[in-house]
Amino acid sequence: MARGDINIVSGLNVQAVGVGHLGTTSKVTQPKLDFEVVKDVSSGKLKAQYIEIDLAEFSNTMLDQVIQNNLTPSSRIPLILKGNIKQNAKDIPIVITVRGEIHSVDDGVMEEGKETIRKLKMKVDSYSKIVDGIAEINFDRQNEILVVNGTDLLAQYRSNVM
Repeated sequence: MARGDINIVSGLNVQAVGVGHLGTTSKVTQPKLDFEVVKDVSSGKLKAQYIEIDLAEFSNTMLDQVIQNNLTPSSRIPLILKGNIKQNAKDIPIVITVRGEIHSVDDGVMEEGKETIRKLKMKVDSYSKIVDGIAEINFDRQNEILVVNGTDLLAQYRSNVM
């Protein structure tokens, strides 16, 4: 993204690979990239990160799959979020792929006259974000990969230990 780009999310569809459509979201709390690992490339260990997805429109597929044990913490089924952002008055596609351990499914508070939101929290094993066909982030905790805007921040570490 160029300096000063304004990004407005117009909604993302959330799919679980092999399961189906889970719903739509207009709010995703993305993993926080911990750059401290780059200061000490001798360790190369990436800290655990979490993603939170608020599903305002959701299907019961998620709960059905939890009951059938297809979406358990150990299943690590990838989620794919596809949608559109408006960047300086231009529509731009965005694709986020995340794999990890489902930490919680929270139906939150039911309040009269208020929209119900189902929150999904996942501990991230891998995360990629592609905006307008360009990979912005590739985070893979297990394989110790952290690529940001094409720069592999842990390449030296991996070449030293492999």
